[in-house]
Amino acid sequence: MAARPLSLHERFSLARSNIGHPPHIAVLASFTAAPTHSQLAARVAALQARYPLVCARLAGARTRTPALVPGPPWVASEVVSDVSDADAGAATMTEDERAGRVLEYALARAHEARNAATASRETADAPLWTVLVVRPEAPEHPAAHPAKTYVVSIIHHVVADGVGALRLLSALIAPAIALDDDAASAFPPDAFDVPTLDSTMSLKPGARTLVPASFAHLIVPRLPAFARAYFAPPTWPTASVVGIEDAPGRVLVISIGRAAVAGLKEAGRKAGVATLHPTLEAAATVAVRSVLVSDTDADAAAGPGPALKVSTPISERDPALGHGWATANYVSASTSTYALADVPRAAGAATVDAAAAAAIWALARRIVYTLASPSARRAARESVGMLAYIPDAERPAEPQPEATSDERAPTGWEAYLLARLAAPQPFGASLEVSNLGHARVHGADAVCWAQPSMAPGPPVSFNVVGHERGLSVSVTFREGACVTTEQAREVGQVFKNVVEALARA
Repeated sequence: MAARPLSLHERFSLARSNIGHPPHIAVLASFTAAPTHSQLAARVAALQARYPLVCARLAGARTRTPALVPGPPWVASEVVSDVSDADAGAATMTEDERAGRVLEYALARAHEARNAATASRETADAPLWTVLVVRPEAPEHPAAHPAKTYVVSIIHHVVADGVGALRLLSALIAPAIALDDDAASAFPPDAFDVPTLDSTMSLKPGARTLVPASFAHLIVPRLPAFARAYFAPPTWPTASVVGIEDAPGRVLVISIGRAAVAGLKEAGRKAGVATLHPTLEAAATVAVRSVLVSDTDADAAAGPGPALKVSTPISERDPALGHGWATANYVSASTSTYALADVPRAAGAATVDAAAAAAIWALARRIVYTLASPSARRAARESVGMLAYIPDAERPAEPQPEATSDERAPTGWEAYLLARLAAPQPFGASLEVSNLGHARVHGADAVCWAQPSMAPGPPVSFNVVGHERGLSVSVTFREGACVTTEQAREVGQVFKNVVEALARA
Protein backbone atom coordinates (compact mmCIF):
# COMPACT_ATOMS: atom_id res chain seq x y z
CA MET A 1 0.00 0.00 0.00
CA ALA A 2 1.45 3.36 -1.04
CA ALA A 3 2.20 6.23 1.29
CA ARG A 4 -0.55 8.80 1.74
CA PRO A 5 0.68 12.41 1.38
CA LEU A 6 -0.53 14.90 3.96
CA SER A 7 -3.00 17.65 3.15
CA LEU A 8 -2.08 21.26 3.86
CA HIS A 9 -3.98 21.17 7.16
CA GLU A 10 -2.40 17.86 8.13
CA ARG A 11 1.09 19.12 7.37
CA PHE A 12 0.39 22.21 9.46
CA SER A 13 -0.61 19.89 12.32
CA LEU A 14 2.64 17.96 11.89
CA ALA A 15 4.65 21.19 11.92
CA ARG A 16 3.01 22.11 15.23
CA SER A 17 4.03 18.71 16.53
CA ASN A 18 7.61 19.13 15.32
CA ILE A 19 8.04 22.33 17.33
CA GLY A 20 6.84 20.63 20.51
CA HIS A 21 3.13 21.54 20.55
CA PRO A 22 1.28 18.53 19.11
CA PRO A 23 -2.39 19.29 18.33
CA HIS A 24 -4.24 16.37 19.88
CA ILE A 25 -8.02 16.12 20.05
CA ALA A 26 -9.43 14.46 23.18
CA VAL A 27 -13.05 13.25 23.27
CA LEU A 28 -14.39 12.07 26.62
CA ALA A 29 -17.43 9.97 27.47
CA SER A 30 -18.52 9.47 31.08
CA PHE A 31 -20.19 6.25 32.25
CA THR A 32 -21.90 4.96 35.33
CA ALA A 33 -21.38 1.45 33.91
CA ALA A 34 -18.29 1.62 31.74
CA PRO A 35 -16.85 -0.84 29.20
CA THR A 36 -14.22 -3.19 30.61
CA HIS A 37 -10.57 -3.02 29.65
CA SER A 38 -10.86 -6.26 27.65
CA GLN A 39 -13.88 -4.92 25.73
CA LEU A 40 -12.00 -1.76 24.82
CA ALA A 41 -8.87 -3.71 23.87
CA ALA A 42 -10.86 -5.94 21.50
CA ARG A 43 -12.55 -2.93 19.92
CA VAL A 44 -9.22 -1.11 19.46
CA ALA A 45 -7.98 -4.07 17.43
CA ALA A 46 -11.14 -4.05 15.30
CA LEU A 47 -11.03 -0.30 14.66
CA GLN A 48 -7.40 -0.36 13.53
CA ALA A 49 -8.51 -2.73 10.77
CA ARG A 50 -11.60 -0.66 10.00
CA TYR A 51 -9.83 2.72 10.04
CA PRO A 52 -6.20 1.96 9.08
CA LEU A 53 -5.04 5.59 9.27
CA VAL A 54 -5.26 5.36 13.09
CA CYS A 55 -2.35 2.90 13.12
CA ALA A 56 -0.39 4.65 10.36
CA ARG A 57 3.18 5.81 10.91
CA LEU A 58 4.68 9.15 9.96
CA ALA A 59 7.39 9.05 7.28
CA GLY A 60 9.61 12.00 6.37
CA ALA A 61 8.25 13.95 9.32
CA ARG A 62 11.13 16.45 9.14
CA THR A 63 11.01 16.97 5.37
CA ARG A 64 8.91 19.01 2.97
CA THR A 65 7.12 15.87 1.78
CA PRO A 66 5.87 14.11 4.89
CA ALA A 67 3.40 11.25 4.54
CA LEU A 68 1.48 8.62 6.44
CA VAL A 69 2.55 5.06 5.69
CA PRO A 70 0.78 1.82 6.60
CA GLY A 71 1.90 0.12 9.77
CA PRO A 72 0.99 -3.03 11.66
CA PRO A 73 -1.74 -2.63 14.27
CA TRP A 74 -0.55 -1.52 17.67
CA VAL A 75 -1.13 -4.04 20.44
CA ALA A 76 -3.84 -3.05 22.89
CA SER A 77 -1.39 -2.35 25.72
CA GLU A 78 0.26 0.32 23.55
CA VAL A 79 -3.05 2.07 22.90
CA VAL A 80 -5.25 1.58 26.00
CA SER A 81 -4.16 2.81 29.45
CA ASP A 82 -6.05 2.59 32.75
CA VAL A 83 -5.49 5.02 35.62
CA SER A 84 -7.43 6.00 38.71
CA ASP A 85 -9.12 9.35 39.14
CA ALA A 86 -6.62 10.02 41.93
CA ASP A 87 -3.74 9.48 39.47
CA ALA A 88 -5.40 11.99 37.15
CA GLY A 89 -5.85 14.46 40.02
CA ALA A 90 -9.63 14.31 39.68
CA ALA A 91 -10.79 12.35 42.74
CA THR A 92 -12.72 14.90 44.80
CA MET A 93 -14.36 17.38 42.46
CA THR A 94 -17.72 18.21 40.90
CA GLU A 95 -18.55 16.33 37.71
CA ASP A 96 -17.66 19.30 35.50
CA GLU A 97 -14.39 19.85 37.38
CA ARG A 98 -13.52 16.16 37.07
CA ALA A 99 -14.25 16.07 33.34
CA GLY A 100 -12.08 19.15 32.79
CA ARG A 101 -9.25 17.74 34.85
CA VAL A 102 -9.39 14.38 33.06
CA LEU A 103 -9.28 16.08 29.64
CA GLU A 104 -6.37 18.24 30.78
CA TYR A 105 -4.54 15.14 32.08
CA ALA A 106 -5.20 13.16 28.90
CA LEU A 107 -3.91 15.96 26.67
CA ALA A 108 -0.82 16.42 28.84
CA ARG A 109 0.01 12.68 28.67
CA ALA A 110 -0.40 12.63 24.90
CA HIS A 111 1.68 15.79 24.59
CA GLU A 112 4.54 14.26 26.61
CA ALA A 113 4.51 10.97 24.68
CA ARG A 114 4.49 12.66 21.27
CA ASN A 115 7.24 15.08 22.23
CA ALA A 116 9.39 12.20 23.45
CA ALA A 117 8.97 10.49 20.07
CA THR A 118 9.69 13.74 18.22
CA ALA A 119 12.82 14.42 20.29
CA SER A 120 14.16 10.93 19.61
CA ARG A 121 13.42 11.36 15.88
CA GLU A 122 11.51 8.06 16.14
CA THR A 123 8.09 9.42 15.28
CA ALA A 124 6.94 5.95 14.19
CA ASP A 125 7.44 4.64 17.72
CA ALA A 126 4.38 6.24 19.29
CA PRO A 127 0.73 5.63 18.33
CA LEU A 128 -1.16 8.56 16.83
CA TRP A 129 -4.34 7.30 18.53
CA THR A 130 -4.61 6.29 22.18
CA VAL A 131 -7.36 5.56 24.69
CA LEU A 132 -7.25 6.54 28.36
CA VAL A 133 -9.64 5.04 30.92
CA VAL A 134 -9.98 6.89 34.23
CA ARG A 135 -11.79 4.84 36.86
CA PRO A 136 -12.95 5.99 40.33
CA GLU A 137 -10.61 4.95 43.09
CA ALA A 138 -12.76 5.76 46.13
CA PRO A 139 -15.52 3.20 46.82
CA GLU A 140 -17.34 5.39 49.32
CA HIS A 141 -19.29 7.49 46.78
CA PRO A 142 -22.99 7.36 47.78
CA ALA A 143 -25.21 5.20 45.59
CA ALA A 144 -27.27 8.24 44.61
CA HIS A 145 -24.14 9.94 43.18
CA PRO A 146 -21.77 7.22 41.99
CA ALA A 147 -18.44 8.38 40.64
CA LYS A 148 -18.15 8.20 36.85
CA THR A 149 -15.65 6.29 34.78
CA TYR A 150 -14.23 8.28 31.87
CA VAL A 151 -13.17 6.85 28.53
CA VAL A 152 -11.07 9.35 26.57
CA SER A 153 -10.10 8.86 22.94
CA ILE A 154 -7.07 10.99 22.03
CA ILE A 155 -6.02 11.37 18.40
CA HIS A 156 -3.38 13.48 16.69
CA HIS A 157 -4.84 16.10 14.36
CA VAL A 158 -2.64 14.78 11.54
CA VAL A 159 -4.95 11.72 11.43
CA ALA A 160 -8.43 13.16 12.08
CA ASP A 161 -10.39 16.34 12.73
CA GLY A 162 -12.90 16.93 15.52
CA VAL A 163 -15.85 15.34 13.71
CA GLY A 164 -13.74 12.29 12.91
CA ALA A 165 -12.46 12.07 16.48
CA LEU A 166 -16.01 12.06 17.85
CA ARG A 167 -17.06 9.38 15.36
CA LEU A 168 -14.07 7.25 16.34
CA LEU A 169 -15.10 7.41 20.01
CA SER A 170 -18.66 6.44 19.05
CA ALA A 171 -17.33 3.43 17.14
CA LEU A 172 -15.08 2.50 20.07
CA ILE A 173 -18.07 2.27 22.42
CA ALA A 174 -20.73 0.96 19.99
CA PRO A 175 -22.29 -2.49 20.49
CA ALA A 176 -20.52 -5.13 18.41
CA ILE A 177 -23.60 -5.70 16.25
CA ALA A 178 -23.39 -2.09 15.03
CA LEU A 179 -20.11 -2.88 13.27
CA ASP A 180 -21.03 -6.25 11.77
CA ASP A 181 -22.28 -5.35 8.30
CA ASP A 182 -20.19 -2.74 6.50
CA ALA A 183 -22.93 -2.03 3.97
CA ALA A 184 -25.57 -1.30 6.59
CA SER A 185 -23.36 -0.10 9.45
CA ALA A 186 -23.75 3.28 11.05
CA PHE A 187 -19.93 3.22 11.21
CA PRO A 188 -18.71 2.92 7.59
CA PRO A 189 -15.08 1.80 7.16
CA ASP A 190 -12.41 4.08 5.67
CA ALA A 191 -9.65 3.11 3.25
CA PHE A 192 -6.05 3.97 4.13
CA ASP A 193 -5.74 6.23 1.10
CA VAL A 194 -8.84 8.34 1.72
CA PRO A 195 -8.51 11.51 -0.36
CA THR A 196 -7.35 14.77 1.13
CA LEU A 197 -9.46 17.91 1.28
CA ASP A 198 -7.00 19.59 -1.10
CA SER A 199 -7.51 16.92 -3.79
CA THR A 200 -11.32 17.06 -3.69
CA MET A 201 -12.11 20.75 -3.25
CA SER A 202 -10.68 24.01 -4.54
CA LEU A 203 -8.80 25.78 -1.75
CA LYS A 204 -6.73 28.12 -3.91
CA PRO A 205 -7.06 31.69 -2.64
CA GLY A 206 -8.53 34.22 -5.02
CA ALA A 207 -7.48 37.84 -5.30
CA ARG A 208 -10.00 38.88 -2.64
CA THR A 209 -8.11 36.70 -0.15
CA LEU A 210 -4.54 37.04 -1.42
CA VAL A 211 -4.37 40.82 -1.83
CA PRO A 212 -5.60 41.76 1.68
CA ALA A 213 -3.45 39.03 3.24
CA SER A 214 -0.36 40.21 1.36
CA PHE A 215 -1.08 43.82 2.30
CA ALA A 216 -1.56 42.90 5.97
CA HIS A 217 1.61 40.81 6.22
CA LEU A 218 3.99 42.70 3.92
CA ILE A 219 2.91 46.35 3.88
CA VAL A 220 1.08 47.14 7.13
CA PRO A 221 3.98 46.16 9.48
CA ARG A 222 6.18 48.76 7.73
CA LEU A 223 3.71 51.64 8.23
CA PRO A 224 3.83 54.20 11.06
CA ALA A 225 1.74 53.31 14.11
CA PHE A 226 -1.14 55.69 13.27
CA ALA A 227 -1.39 54.26 9.75
CA ARG A 228 -1.24 50.67 11.01
CA ALA A 229 -4.19 51.40 13.30
CA TYR A 230 -6.13 52.81 10.34
CA PHE A 231 -5.45 49.99 7.87
CA ALA A 232 -5.43 47.18 10.41
CA PRO A 233 -7.44 48.09 13.52
CA PRO A 234 -6.17 46.15 16.53
CA THR A 235 -7.93 42.99 17.62
CA TRP A 236 -7.82 41.62 21.16
CA PRO A 237 -5.44 40.60 22.65
CA THR A 238 -3.24 43.62 22.00
CA ALA A 239 -0.91 43.28 25.00
CA SER A 240 2.45 41.61 24.44
CA VAL A 241 2.61 37.94 25.40
CA VAL A 242 5.77 36.49 26.92
CA GLY A 243 6.52 32.85 27.67
CA ILE A 244 3.58 31.35 25.83
CA GLU A 245 5.45 28.10 25.14
CA ASP A 246 5.94 27.47 28.85
CA ALA A 247 2.39 28.37 29.86
CA PRO A 248 0.52 25.21 30.96
CA GLY A 249 -2.60 24.20 29.06
CA ARG A 250 -5.84 24.27 31.02
CA VAL A 251 -9.35 22.87 30.44
CA LEU A 252 -12.57 23.94 32.18
CA VAL A 253 -15.92 22.24 31.47
CA ILE A 254 -19.40 23.80 31.53
CA SER A 255 -22.61 21.77 31.37
CA ILE A 256 -25.88 23.13 30.00
CA GLY A 257 -28.91 21.00 30.89
CA ARG A 258 -31.45 19.54 28.49
CA ALA A 259 -34.22 21.94 29.58
CA ALA A 260 -32.02 24.98 28.95
CA VAL A 261 -31.04 23.63 25.51
CA ALA A 262 -34.72 23.16 24.61
CA GLY A 263 -35.52 26.68 25.84
CA LEU A 264 -32.62 28.14 23.88
CA LYS A 265 -33.77 26.44 20.68
CA GLU A 266 -37.29 27.81 21.13
CA ALA A 267 -36.06 31.32 21.94
CA GLY A 268 -33.76 31.17 18.93
CA ARG A 269 -36.61 30.27 16.59
CA LYS A 270 -38.56 33.28 17.83
CA ALA A 271 -35.50 35.50 17.33
CA GLY A 272 -34.81 34.27 13.80
CA VAL A 273 -31.93 31.96 14.75
CA ALA A 274 -32.93 28.45 13.73
CA THR A 275 -29.91 26.51 15.04
CA LEU A 276 -28.00 26.52 18.32
CA HIS A 277 -24.49 27.29 17.13
CA PRO A 278 -24.91 31.01 16.30
CA THR A 279 -26.44 31.66 19.73
CA LEU A 280 -23.64 29.75 21.48
CA GLU A 281 -21.02 31.63 19.47
CA ALA A 282 -22.66 34.95 20.34
CA ALA A 283 -22.73 33.99 24.03
CA ALA A 284 -19.06 33.00 23.94
CA THR A 285 -18.13 36.29 22.27
CA VAL A 286 -20.09 38.23 24.88
CA ALA A 287 -18.40 36.28 27.70
CA VAL A 288 -14.89 37.00 26.42
CA ARG A 289 -15.71 40.64 25.80
CA SER A 290 -17.28 41.02 29.26
CA VAL A 291 -14.43 39.49 31.26
CA LEU A 292 -11.23 39.91 29.25
CA VAL A 293 -11.57 43.01 27.05
CA SER A 294 -11.72 46.60 28.26
CA ASP A 295 -13.25 49.38 26.20
CA THR A 296 -9.99 51.31 26.16
CA ASP A 297 -7.29 48.69 25.97
CA ALA A 298 -3.91 49.91 27.21
CA ASP A 299 -2.24 49.30 23.86
CA ALA A 300 -5.10 50.67 21.76
CA ALA A 301 -4.44 54.24 22.80
CA ALA A 302 -7.51 55.86 21.28
CA GLY A 303 -10.77 55.01 19.67
CA PRO A 304 -13.33 52.39 20.67
CA GLY A 305 -10.82 49.75 21.76
CA PRO A 306 -9.76 46.55 20.04
CA ALA A 307 -12.18 44.52 17.98
CA LEU A 308 -12.90 40.84 18.56
CA LYS A 309 -11.91 38.36 15.86
CA VAL A 310 -13.85 35.10 16.14
CA SER A 311 -12.85 31.88 14.37
CA THR A 312 -15.33 29.11 13.59
CA PRO A 313 -14.13 25.76 12.21
CA ILE A 314 -16.47 24.36 9.53
CA SER A 315 -16.68 20.69 8.60
CA GLU A 316 -16.24 20.11 4.86
CA ARG A 317 -16.49 16.31 5.23
CA ASP A 318 -18.61 15.02 2.32
CA PRO A 319 -19.08 11.32 1.47
CA ALA A 320 -20.07 12.30 -2.08
CA LEU A 321 -16.46 13.45 -2.57
CA GLY A 322 -15.05 10.19 -1.22
CA HIS A 323 -14.05 11.71 2.10
CA GLY A 324 -13.31 9.41 5.01
CA TRP A 325 -16.08 8.80 7.54
CA ALA A 326 -13.88 9.03 10.65
CA THR A 327 -10.31 9.69 9.51
CA ALA A 328 -8.40 12.44 7.67
CA ASN A 329 -9.02 16.18 7.94
CA TYR A 330 -11.82 18.00 6.19
CA VAL A 331 -12.11 21.33 7.98
CA SER A 332 -11.96 24.99 7.03
CA ALA A 333 -12.20 28.09 9.23
CA SER A 334 -14.50 31.08 8.97
CA THR A 335 -13.47 34.30 10.73
CA SER A 336 -15.52 37.36 11.62
CA THR A 337 -14.47 40.62 13.27
CA TYR A 338 -16.78 42.57 15.56
CA ALA A 339 -16.38 46.07 16.94
CA LEU A 340 -16.78 46.20 20.71
CA ALA A 341 -19.82 48.42 20.25
CA ASP A 342 -21.57 45.49 18.59
CA VAL A 343 -20.86 43.06 21.43
CA PRO A 344 -22.74 43.85 24.65
CA ARG A 345 -21.32 43.33 28.10
CA ALA A 346 -23.04 40.84 30.40
CA ALA A 347 -22.69 41.06 34.15
CA GLY A 348 -21.91 38.06 36.32
CA ALA A 349 -25.53 37.88 37.48
CA ALA A 350 -27.81 35.15 36.15
CA THR A 351 -30.03 37.62 34.28
CA VAL A 352 -29.63 39.52 31.01
CA ASP A 353 -31.58 42.74 30.54
CA ALA A 354 -33.77 43.31 27.51
CA ALA A 355 -31.32 45.62 25.72
CA ALA A 356 -28.42 43.17 26.12
CA ALA A 357 -30.61 40.25 25.02
CA ALA A 358 -31.66 42.13 21.89
CA ALA A 359 -28.01 42.91 21.09
CA ILE A 360 -27.01 39.26 21.61
CA TRP A 361 -29.75 38.04 19.27
CA ALA A 362 -28.67 40.64 16.71
CA LEU A 363 -25.12 39.31 16.95
CA ALA A 364 -26.39 35.72 16.58
CA ARG A 365 -28.29 36.71 13.41
CA ARG A 366 -25.09 38.20 11.98
CA ILE A 367 -23.35 34.89 12.67
CA VAL A 368 -26.17 33.01 10.91
CA TYR A 369 -25.74 35.20 7.85
CA THR A 370 -21.94 34.84 7.83
CA LEU A 371 -21.89 31.06 8.18
CA ALA A 372 -24.50 30.68 5.42
CA SER A 373 -22.85 33.14 3.04
CA PRO A 374 -21.28 31.52 -0.07
CA SER A 375 -18.53 34.14 -0.05
CA ALA A 376 -17.75 33.44 3.62
CA ARG A 377 -17.66 29.70 2.97
CA ARG A 378 -15.32 30.26 0.06
CA ALA A 379 -13.08 32.47 2.23
CA ALA A 380 -13.07 29.75 4.92
CA ARG A 381 -11.74 27.22 2.42
CA GLU A 382 -9.24 29.67 1.02
CA SER A 383 -7.89 30.26 4.53
CA VAL A 384 -6.70 26.65 4.45
CA GLY A 385 -5.30 27.18 0.94
CA MET A 386 -3.24 30.10 2.27
CA LEU A 387 -1.08 27.55 4.08
CA ALA A 388 0.51 26.76 0.71
CA TYR A 389 2.11 30.22 0.80
CA ILE A 390 4.16 29.58 3.95
CA PRO A 391 7.84 29.85 2.86
CA ASP A 392 9.06 26.29 2.65
CA ALA A 393 12.84 26.00 2.57
CA GLU A 394 14.18 22.62 3.70
CA ARG A 395 16.23 24.58 6.18
CA PRO A 396 16.13 28.38 6.32
CA ALA A 397 18.96 29.64 4.09
CA GLU A 398 19.25 33.10 5.65
CA PRO A 399 20.30 33.76 9.25
CA GLN A 400 17.21 33.41 11.39
CA PRO A 401 16.08 35.10 14.59
CA GLU A 402 17.17 33.24 17.68
CA ALA A 403 13.64 31.92 18.19
CA THR A 404 13.71 30.02 14.89
CA SER A 405 17.33 28.92 14.59
CA ASP A 406 16.98 25.63 16.41
CA GLU A 407 16.54 21.97 15.69
CA ARG A 408 12.77 22.30 15.86
CA ALA A 409 12.74 24.01 12.45
CA PRO A 410 13.62 21.42 9.81
CA THR A 411 11.54 23.28 7.19
CA GLY A 412 10.10 26.72 6.64
CA TRP A 413 6.77 25.69 8.15
CA GLU A 414 8.26 25.09 11.59
CA ALA A 415 10.35 28.26 11.27
CA TYR A 416 7.16 30.19 10.54
CA LEU A 417 5.40 28.77 13.60
CA LEU A 418 8.35 29.47 15.90
CA ALA A 419 8.53 33.05 14.63
CA ARG A 420 4.82 33.46 15.37
CA LEU A 421 5.27 32.13 18.89
CA ALA A 422 8.14 34.58 19.48
CA ALA A 423 6.11 37.57 18.23
CA PRO A 424 4.71 40.04 20.82
CA GLN A 425 1.17 39.28 19.63
CA PRO A 426 1.24 35.68 18.40
CA PHE A 427 -2.49 34.96 18.26
CA GLY A 428 -4.41 34.80 14.99
CA ALA A 429 -7.85 35.40 16.53
CA SER A 430 -9.46 36.46 19.81
CA LEU A 431 -11.47 33.28 20.37
CA GLU A 432 -12.65 30.16 18.62
CA VAL A 433 -15.99 28.36 18.92
CA SER A 434 -15.81 24.81 17.57
CA ASN A 435 -19.02 22.75 17.57
CA LEU A 436 -19.10 19.01 16.80
CA GLY A 437 -22.90 18.80 16.81
CA HIS A 438 -24.81 16.05 18.61
CA ALA A 439 -22.90 13.03 19.93
CA ARG A 440 -24.40 9.55 20.05
CA VAL A 441 -22.16 7.40 22.23
CA HIS A 442 -23.75 4.16 23.39
CA GLY A 443 -24.42 4.10 27.15
CA ALA A 444 -22.64 7.38 27.89
CA ASP A 445 -24.01 9.74 30.51
CA ALA A 446 -22.30 12.71 28.89
CA VAL A 447 -19.72 13.59 26.24
CA CYS A 448 -17.16 16.39 26.18
CA TRP A 449 -14.11 17.25 24.11
CA ALA A 450 -11.10 19.54 24.09
CA GLN A 451 -8.05 20.49 22.09
CA PRO A 452 -5.03 22.42 23.36
CA SER A 453 -4.96 26.18 22.96
CA MET A 454 -1.81 27.48 21.25
CA ALA A 455 -0.85 30.35 18.95
CA PRO A 456 -1.21 31.07 16.10
CA GLY A 457 -4.70 30.03 17.17
CA PRO A 458 -6.64 32.12 19.72
CA PRO A 459 -5.87 32.46 23.44
CA VAL A 460 -9.23 30.97 24.42
CA SER A 461 -11.36 28.32 22.72
CA PHE A 462 -14.88 27.01 23.32
CA ASN A 463 -15.32 23.36 22.29
CA VAL A 464 -18.99 22.39 22.08
CA VAL A 465 -20.80 19.05 21.76
CA GLY A 466 -24.41 18.05 22.39
CA HIS A 467 -25.54 14.80 23.97
CA GLU A 468 -28.67 13.22 25.48
CA ARG A 469 -28.43 15.26 28.69
CA GLY A 470 -27.81 18.64 27.07
CA LEU A 471 -24.58 20.35 26.05
CA SER A 472 -20.99 20.17 27.24
CA VAL A 473 -18.60 23.02 26.54
CA SER A 474 -14.90 22.97 27.36
CA VAL A 475 -12.97 26.22 27.62
CA THR A 476 -9.29 25.77 26.79
CA PHE A 477 -6.52 28.29 27.36
CA ARG A 478 -2.91 28.57 28.52
CA GLU A 479 -2.46 29.75 32.07
CA GLY A 480 -1.07 33.27 32.08
CA ALA A 481 -1.07 33.74 28.29
CA CYS A 482 -3.70 36.54 28.27
CA VAL A 483 -5.99 34.41 30.45
CA THR A 484 -5.75 33.17 34.05
CA THR A 485 -7.72 30.28 35.50
CA GLU A 486 -9.77 32.70 37.59
CA GLN A 487 -10.64 34.75 34.51
CA ALA A 488 -11.48 31.62 32.52
CA ARG A 489 -13.86 30.49 35.26
CA GLU A 490 -15.54 33.88 35.10
CA VAL A 491 -15.74 33.65 31.28
CA GLY A 492 -17.36 30.23 31.64
CA GLN A 493 -19.83 31.48 34.23
CA VAL A 494 -20.86 34.48 32.10
CA PHE A 495 -21.29 32.18 29.10
CA LYS A 496 -23.50 29.82 31.11
CA ASN A 497 -25.51 32.72 32.58
CA VAL A 498 -26.13 34.23 29.14
CA VAL A 499 -27.22 30.91 27.63
CA GLU A 500 -29.57 30.06 30.48
CA ALA A 501 -30.99 33.59 30.66
CA LEU A 502 -31.76 33.58 26.93
CA ALA A 503 -33.36 30.15 27.32
CA ARG A 504 -35.70 31.46 30.04
CA ALA A 505 -36.76 34.56 28.10
